[in-house]
Amino acid sequence: MPFSHPASPLVMELLSESISFYNLAWTILLVLCMVYWLSVIVGLADMDFLDVDLDLDGDADIDKEISVNPDGAWYGLMKYFNMGEVPLMVILTVFALSGWVINVLLNYYLNPGWAWLAFVFTFPSILGGLIMSKIVTTPMISIYKKLGHKGDDPIDFLGRTGKVTLTVGETQLGQAEIMVNGDPMTINVKSKKGVRIAKGSSVTVVDEGEGKNYYWVNTYETIE
Repeated sequence: MPFSHPASPLVMELLSESISFYNLAWTILLVLCMVYWLSVIVGLADMDFLDVDLDLDGDADIDKEISVNPDGAWYGLMKYFNMGEVPLMVILTVFALSGWVINVLLNYYLNPGWAWLAFVFTFPSILGGLIMSKIVTTPMISIYKKLGHKGDDPIDFLGRTGKVTLTVGETQLGQAEIMVNGDPMTINVKSKKGVRIAKGSSVTVVDEGEGKNYYWVNTYETIE
């Protein structure tokens, strides 16, 4: 008699639901996250491989000439969901897993096979994924702050000098490259004097911004 495991039908049913058209997008996203973490485990990728930080904590290296408004809605939304405080892939993985579970359950129990209803269920799945991401990653913020971003020791940028790599507007963020132990590090900066600081200018870090997401700088000529 062939061996039959009692859980096999459940596993096959779950697999069938996962690859159905109304769950496929969530399944692909979750699989991509799993592949990423598997790559990290075996050493094919680093923890910060896809962690761009959305310019919230100053570790992103951006070459395009853009400005970021720390008071803007987009900045506030990203910060609310802990981007810049917790690695992006951690947040994305929690979102993908939560959204996948919600979407599968909704369609399995409430959808008789209608495409329009599957589309409607996408919205509570996204909302649920975002809520779970917020809930799960919020306790991680203090851990990453104690360790320093991405597990490095915290770096004190106050008093260090560097070059502006992204023009600082009168009220908008720019970026500066600071040398730390011989390694260049890019941080978000804002003008302490409220004046425009052009790319290539030499600046000194004089203070930390709110939430330590950016630093106040002055040019050598305006330091008091």
